[in-house]
Amino acid sequence: WWIPASFTVMGGIFTSLGGFIFLRARTGLQARARLHREGSTTEATIFEVRPTRIRINGVHQWSLRYRYQDGRGKSCTGAESLSPEEAEAWKEGDKGMVRYDPRRPNVSIWIGKP
Repeated sequence: WWIPASFTVMGGIFTSLGGFIFLRARTGLQARARLHREGSTTEATIFEVRPTRIRINGVHQWSLRYRYQDGRGKSCTGAESLSPEEAEAWKEGDKGMVRYDPRRPNVSIWIGKP
């Protein structure tokens, strides 16, 4: 009886973990979609482009960090993960567009070239 019980417990653990990961990813995608639809657009300046510790299929992913001002003039920063091919197009000091949440200006997404 202990073998079916242990498989039941392990199944419950993995199902819960999978559900948590799924819901978290879905929430993030919904937030990005909402910012694309409803966010305020402004210009941002890149202050860092560098590889991260994350690898996908053995290829380092890159981080692009940027600074922008919200509608009240407050300076905010944001970051976006990019593939190496996308990161090649950007360097420190370049300008790009971001969309941010006017209610929470520190929440933003990188749009790219204007």
